[in-house]
Amino acid sequence: MLNELRETASVLIGDSVQAFEKAAASADVIFNWSGSLSLIRDVFLISPSVRWIHSRSAGLERTLFPELIASEVIMTNGSGVFSPSLGEFALAAILYFAKDFRRMIRNQMAARWEPFDVLPISGQTVGIVGYGDIGRGPVINERAMINALSHHKIKGAALDVFDEEPLPANHPFYKLENVLLSPHCADHTPDWLDNAMRFFLSQFEKFRRGEPLLNVVDKKLGY
Repeated sequence: MLNELRETASVLIGDSVQAFEKAAASADVIFNWSGSLSLIRDVFLISPSVRWIHSRSAGLERTLFPELIASEVIMTNGSGVFSPSLGEFALAAILYFAKDFRRMIRNQMAARWEPFDVLPISGQTVGIVGYGDIGRGPVINERAMINALSHHKIKGAALDVFDEEPLPANHPFYKLENVLLSPHCADHTPDWLDNAMRFFLSQFEKFRRGEPLLNVVDKKLGY
């Protein structure tokens, strides 16, 4: 899809600082598709003319660094692009625990006929912490959550993002019966990457025309 830009812009793609050295001096835009934090920082530091950085993801842990925060460069992210599928995941998780699907599957595999009571979700109240299109990962203290789950202080947790990824094989989350674990792919619908690219292309058109960009990040707040 980036070929759509080549009529109006010079497009350079790479995964190393060396790939951008010759063009960095005149670059206006940096688009972080899947680069590491160190790579994006290094490219930024050799790109004095950059006016806008866009992060494909909503999370900024691989794009935001002190020099960018201190600069006047505008930063935007992919917030909202993946919201519908993540909302569906949240609803699926609510139903998963209310209806005890894990128990149903376990009994089915064991050929065990064991009727049990389930909870209704109608009439219940949902509390949202870290409100937005996507509730930010850092609002959770992972150690405290493991303690609460281990002692059954909360019914369960459906998790898609973790402090360390990939999640280590010896992590407690793998063994806890009251955890529904998704390996950071709850928004990986067949068109998720296409949608992310289309959003950037629409942003680029706004940038080219001098129009206000969507999803401008408050760099000091980090979202």
